Amino acid sequence: MRLPLALLLTLSAPVALVSVAAAQSEDSRLPQGSSVGEGQGKAPAIAASVKKSAKSGSCTVRAFASEGAQHGAARPFSFKQTPPTSGTHATRWADWGVYDEVVPHQFQVHNLEHGGVVVHIGASFPQKAVKGLGEFFAREPGYLVVVPRATTKLVPAESGAKRFPEGGIVATSWQRRIVCRRATPKAMSAVYAYVRRYRGTGPEQVPAGNSSALRPNDLPEPSLAADPPPAG
Repeated sequence: MRLPLALLLTLSAPVALVSVAAAQSEDSRLPQGSSVGEGQGKAPAIAASVKKSAKSGSCTVRAFASEGAQHGAARPFSFKQTPPTSGTHATRWADWGVYDEVVPHQFQVHNLEHGGVVVHIGASFPQKAVKGLGEFFAREPGYLVVVPRATTKLVPAESGAKRFPEGGIVATSWQRRIVCRRATPKAMSAVYAYVRRYRGTGPEQVPAGNSSALRPNDLPEPSLAADPPPAG
């Protein structure tokens, strides 16, 4: 399975992408204060604005108790939710950006800990929605990892979505997720509202910068990388 977002942006509007990236808000790449405390507790509250937009888009949003936030080398890694929203994870996080290849969950969870939002794309995600998501990333790339879904599982399942919605989208942040069965305009608006509310609000309050550690063999590079946060 290939995610065409990076290719679409590169081929269709390279000049526009550069101009938008140069003017992007620094705020999208800087921490906003934790919305989950230390990230070790019970299921956190979900913002009323996120609930409202999710309902409008026929999406479901829920929160989960933390599975912990340890860094470990355990293999295989195991998580209660799929895609995961917390738990013991790899010491290295994925570089921020858009991926054509699957990023293993243990790296994604480290991104969530840093305040990231991981956007998981179904195999039949419509091209129009891909374009819109690409435009959103170009404007507001901070704390975003956009990936093809790693598995057809969705745990726990949602009403009307027993498995990953192949024509839809799932976004995860630390201890929270939103599931949209179809990528309608209202559903995508709900995902963008979710991203804006929860990015930069993870238990580790750090800017959305990449790791300087050696990249493991099982961690791919993004096809379209986000610009680094401002220095200082």
